[in-house]
Amino acid sequence: MKCPNCETENRESAKFCDECGFPLLGLELDFKDEPMPEPDEGKAEVEAEQAEEEKPEPESAKEELADTQELYTPPEDDQDSLDAPVPEKPVRVENEAPGIDFTGLEVSSEDYGERLVDPSYEAPKPNWRDGNTIQMAPIDASEKEESKDYLASSTKKKKAGPKTIALIIAGVIVVAAAVALITFQLHLWGGKAVPDVRGMTEADATSVLEGDGFSVSVKQVKSDDTEGLVLITDPEPGNRVPDGSEVNVHIASARVIPEKIVGMSEEDAKAALAEEGFENVKFEKESSEVPQGKVLSVSPGPGTRAKSAAEIVVKVSAPYVVPDVSSMYLDDAIEALVNAGLGYDVVYIMSDEYADGTMLGTSPAAGTEVKKGEVVNIQIAQARGTYLENLARQSLAPGTTITVNGTSYVIDSVSSVSYTGNGAVSYTATARAFTSLAGETVYGSPTTISNVITFSEDNQPIG
Repeated sequence: MKCPNCETENRESAKFCDECGFPLLGLELDFKDEPMPEPDEGKAEVEAEQAEEEKPEPESAKEELADTQELYTPPEDDQDSLDAPVPEKPVRVENEAPGIDFTGLEVSSEDYGERLVDPSYEAPKPNWRDGNTIQMAPIDASEKEESKDYLASSTKKKKAGPKTIALIIAGVIVVAAAVALITFQLHLWGGKAVPDVRGMTEADATSVLEGDGFSVSVKQVKSDDTEGLVLITDPEPGNRVPDGSEVNVHIASARVIPEKIVGMSEEDAKAALAEEGFENVKFEKESSEVPQGKVLSVSPGPGTRAKSAAEIVVKVSAPYVVPDVSSMYLDDAIEALVNAGLGYDVVYIMSDEYADGTMLGTSPAAGTEVKKGEVVNIQIAQARGTYLENLARQSLAPGTTITVNGTSYVIDSVSSVSYTGNGAVSYTATARAFTSLAGETVYGSPTTISNVITFSEDNQPIG
């Protein structure tokens, strides 16, 4: 059953509206299905209904209404709850808003052209009259039953609790913070944020900074990064500074081998390369007639761009010095002297203290500063017998002449040479005797001769 006061649906046996408390006894009309007339038609219909109300009410309609109101008689135990009299059928007013009290308005069944209740209608009996006992839930005496508020939910006034107040305060704080943040980001207060211009060219970075009201100072910084791009700014990007502040922009510049490094002293060259940021620099000595300690060359060459980790080799002048060849074989000693830019000569030193062929050193001695190309004698130990044997071979070289027992011979070859002691060296050779006849030299047939060569204390041949 729909309440005519608040249009709330109620159970069929309800005596009062569950929402607003309006009495529902005897009301069976439902206006929901009746269509609302158009504005012009509604006005005509209201005027027609008002004309009908002026007509006297037929007695039959009043009797039928009386019969209808007597259809339902509340039980005795519910009589006390029915303080208000059963209202007459309310008048329906077009376009009337819900919530208006229609109590006291009377209309006849003829106003609607139909009967309110069929005479054969029999009201349903309440379910509490079925004779059964209803078990009710226990009531907690500690809890007081609150009086029912019959105001519509849309018209109830709710008091703001602590949680609601806290939410309102939090909302105000959030809104205030958002406003402060937005105005801060719009640079309306708190200075201006330095824009991020890292990676831009110098021209672009200057344009952006000056466009935001900053002054710009540019500084070149040696770097392995792309040349000409912004590395960092001071203050850093995002920092808030007063409008018009100066921003220092650091621009990457390439590392370059100094153009005038050749001819520098070794110390000056080290400082110049370190200033460029080179970390892998090697200095090597090279013999030269240039004054000692001067840079002779650099690799890569002067003016070359390079990364900080690139290997830089610097040649520095050093005097020519006799290398130490005392522990080398003869061939290795000769190679060392040639690489040092010096000449050489092999000199055998007669000595019985060292085995034949022992490398005794050089003259001048190792470490001595000399001029470029100077000859250095390589000294090799040799026993006196071996030394005299070598001298004998030199004196018996093919084509030389010797005299043996008054006969002159020309040496073709030497087959053996042997030291016999006391400065004497025996030998065997193939030779040809020769003589002069009538101004011509006449050679005899090759013959084998043997003889002894004796040497003096100073190793000179004496016979």
